[in-house]
Amino acid sequence: MVVDHRFHPGGIAVLAGVFAAALVAVIGWQGPVVALAGLGAVGVVAVLTRRASVAIAVPLLAAPVALRELPGAQGAQVVHVLVVAVLAVVALQAARGRLPAPPASVYAGIVFVLALLVATVGSVDPFRGLKVSVNHLLGLLLCVAAAMVARHSHAWLREVLRLWTLASLAVVLPNLPQAAAGGSRFGGSIVTERALGVFSQPNDFGEFSLFCIGAAFALFVAAERRVDRIIGVVGLLAGTAALALSFSRGSWIGAAAMVVLVGILAPRLVRGIAAVVVTGGALASVAAAFSVPPFATLAARLATLAGGVPNPEDDRAIIYAEAIRLWLLHPVLGQGPGTFADVAGTPEALLVRRPYIHAHSIPLDIAAEMGFAGVIALLVVTGVSVVAVLRALRRLGRRASDPAARRERTTLAVLAALLGGVAVHGLIDVVYTNPFLIMVAWTMLGLVLGAAARAGTPPADPDGPRAGPERADQVPAAVRGVTVPG
Repeated sequence: MVVDHRFHPGGIAVLAGVFAAALVAVIGWQGPVVALAGLGAVGVVAVLTRRASVAIAVPLLAAPVALRELPGAQGAQVVHVLVVAVLAVVALQAARGRLPAPPASVYAGIVFVLALLVATVGSVDPFRGLKVSVNHLLGLLLCVAAAMVARHSHAWLREVLRLWTLASLAVVLPNLPQAAAGGSRFGGSIVTERALGVFSQPNDFGEFSLFCIGAAFALFVAAERRVDRIIGVVGLLAGTAALALSFSRGSWIGAAAMVVLVGILAPRLVRGIAAVVVTGGALASVAAAFSVPPFATLAARLATLAGGVPNPEDDRAIIYAEAIRLWLLHPVLGQGPGTFADVAGTPEALLVRRPYIHAHSIPLDIAAEMGFAGVIALLVVTGVSVVAVLRALRRLGRRASDPAARRERTTLAVLAALLGGVAVHGLIDVVYTNPFLIMVAWTMLGLVLGAAARAGTPPADPDGPRAGPERADQVPAAVRGVTVPG
């Protein structure tokens, strides 16, 4: 028989977990240099095992140091270097024929990147616009790479989700105890000591936590082994705690939208979700009634969604009006990517108290900075993605008698619902001024589109690579064809 020397998925998960834990330790010891050496080792593992699914997860494993700026690099950060390295690894594997072609749906992202570049030409700050465009160009390439990985096999998608969930723990756990001890003012409208993680804004942390919940939930429903179910449950608990202690109401609304969409796209999960939500809500209500920290603060914050004391620092209505004013000034191509803070700080601006860096709504922010061109590009990407997902869910639904197909359909439904929740959050806030979150969003879009494209292909090998030539490629050349007597 042929000796198969592939790494066991559980071993890769343990290895990734060790590196993620090591990152937290070395940051407090010698800074990002030693941490990056550890990440380099993860990249070597990806090359040696010829599993692009490990490489795709490297930027996520680097979350604790991803936003560190590189000295003298004009604002370039660690995440930019890592993304370029990951793209090189994936491109090498694709050139050797070890990855499937990306689905056509990912190329809709080209429309958005082109709109960014065109809007940059007439920008009030072309350099800033170019930086934003480069971030999204790298994100688009990462989206293509992630789509190829997810299209390869359900096992590879599950591996990315496993590594993503493990990596998220290093971000969401460290400052939760401090955030839990925070307080509130104005009836919960203002909360102190909100969880930040590695971000500078609690709303960014809330969005990252939302992605963590979606990835952990998808891992749980995709799991074929108990270890993945355990990792999924731990990730769900940690992500939910982080989401709560971010006190980001927009992220809460996005999470609620995700739950509703999961119920619509995967009805078989409704009973379990309802049981968890009702039980968790009842326990939280009792804790809030007895003023148990931080549940009393959470209850006050939640109550502000339905009214209560207005936040004296919230200028959202005026921000929206300013975004519309800027859009009408340059309706076709906008003011230029990333320039809202500059143009909203002029004497003509409605924001007389202080400027804001974005319009607190992705559609309005894009309209102000990129005009109709950006809005249309966003609609194209959204429309193509929705159509691809719905077609894939329908195709998988026809194979409902196949347990593997049911598992793949449920996984895709959860990930698509996550993107839906992120989109709902984006209607009332903007958290993608952050390069790391830009990469996270594009990666998740690629995973969804790749999984959707795979719905029309023959089932993959449940242990990892597909059968045939691709499976043979997974065996190192030095041992390929070695036989064992008998």
